[in-house]
Amino acid sequence: MVKYIFLILFSVLFAALLLVVFTHKCQQQTGKYQQPKANQWISIPPVTNTTDTVLKTVYVPLVQKQPSDTVFIGADTAQIINSFFTQKLYKQLYSDPYLDIEVTDSIAENSLITQSVRYTPKTTSLAPLIQVWAGVTADTRNRVTFNLFLKDKKDYLLALGYSTDKAFCISVAFPIIKKQANN
Repeated sequence: MVKYIFLILFSVLFAALLLVVFTHKCQQQTGKYQQPKANQWISIPPVTNTTDTVLKTVYVPLVQKQPSDTVFIGADTAQIINSFFTQKLYKQLYSDPYLDIEVTDSIAENSLITQSVRYTPKTTSLAPLIQVWAGVTADTRNRVTFNLFLKDKKDYLLALGYSTDKAFCISVAFPIIKKQANN
C-alpha cells in the first residue's frame, strides 16, 4: 500500500515538473516572426491610383473693419527683447513602474535649441515562482539516494528520492526562520 502511495506521489511530482518545463518552453517561443523561405514566391496585389480634379470658383467678399476702440498697453520693449534672446530650460518628467524619463528642452528666440532625454530604469527583483533542484544523499549504511527537490514561492520544499537499495522516499520541509536580505 505504501509503495503505491509513493508511486502516485512520484507521478504527480513528475507531471508537475513536465508542466513547468513545457510551460517555460511555450513562453519562450511566443512572438517569433517566421520569414518566408528563400525560393518562395509572395503575391503582392497591384496598386492603382486614381485622381480627379474639380475646379470651382468661389467669391468671398473682403470686409475690412476699423477697430472701434484702441487701447494702449504700456510695455517694456527692452524686457521683451531680452526674454526673446534668453535661453530657457524646461524639464518634463515621466514615470511608470519600470522606467523614469526626463526630457530637457532648451528654447531661445522662439525655437528649440537642444533637447535631451535621460532614461533611468527601475530595477525590480522577481523571485522565481518554482525552483527545481537535484541532489545526491549518501549515508553510513552505504546507500546513495538520488533526490529531486521542488521549492514553491512560499518556500515549501518537497523532495522525492530513489536509493540504491530500490526504496523511494518522500520529504516535505517548511521554513522555520525567514530573514530578508538588506537592499
